[in-house]
Amino acid sequence: MFISNINFSLGNLESIDSIEEIESEDQLKTLKTLGLQEFSKSDLSEFELAYSCAEKSINEYASTIDLVIYVSCSLDNHENIKDGFSKLMCDLGLPQVYPIGSFISRCSNLSMALRLASNVLKTESEINSILLVLSDKVNQGEKRVHFSNYISSDASSSCIISKTKPEKSFEILDIEEFVDHSAYSISAEKNFVKYIEVCTLGIENVSRKLMNNLNFSSEDFDHFLCGSYNSSIINNYSRICGFTKEKTFSKNLRNYAHTFSSTCLISLKTMMLDLRKGDKLFLLTTGDIFFGAVALKYE
Repeated sequence: MFISNINFSLGNLESIDSIEEIESEDQLKTLKTLGLQEFSKSDLSEFELAYSCAEKSINEYASTIDLVIYVSCSLDNHENIKDGFSKLMCDLGLPQVYPIGSFISRCSNLSMALRLASNVLKTESEINSILLVLSDKVNQGEKRVHFSNYISSDASSSCIISKTKPEKSFEILDIEEFVDHSAYSISAEKNFVKYIEVCTLGIENVSRKLMNNLNFSSEDFDHFLCGSYNSSIINNYSRICGFTKEKTFSKNLRNYAHTFSSTCLISLKTMMLDLRKGDKLFLLTTGDIFFGAVALKYE
């Protein structure tokens, strides 16, 4: 299975100095020390943001899309989003294409959505191309700054997942997940040390599963990507997975901050010009108690 036609959309990029939630100069200094400078803030709705990148991904290929997978942390509120989602499908020229939604894995939604898409393409002979759309934003009354640790940015991303190999695409080599439901009550805000222990265990487990399944080590990969929380977390996650700073992609952190489950797709799009054919990439997705690992090869 192959990933192609990656696009993303952001709001206005603003300095983190403008965030009213930041309560003190010390907190602002801490966030900047962790590599954060700007964030994305959009006046568009979640679905308007999604349309702005999804229409670029499908371009003239709307007639070939057989299924849509829509990913957002807001999908648990069905009554509030069903009209906006149906309008999005009509605006994209896909009024009769069936959708599937994913939200439970939070910022790890990408790996689950890719697994779902891959399994559908493997088992359903009449489905050949799937449009994947991810869109999230900080709504009024919600936190943008999380315990002096990371900043959420409004963002959407999209791609096409297909059975056939297009030019400048990524072959999906493997996808693995790990979850620990017994840790549901542990939060970074209440018990940061315990939360880090849960994250470390989850990342170790999911990375081991992927490496063992492919018979790979970190040396077999050329690049490591993960959620852009802050520079310390990125370096810690890459270290746990056995990667060096040289292989770790963190270029977008300064300007984009944490773009929910869109982070890895945005990173892939950003780094495509620097990739060589045959490069292998390790994508780590994390969301509370959910962890995913995806191995890709650039074609």
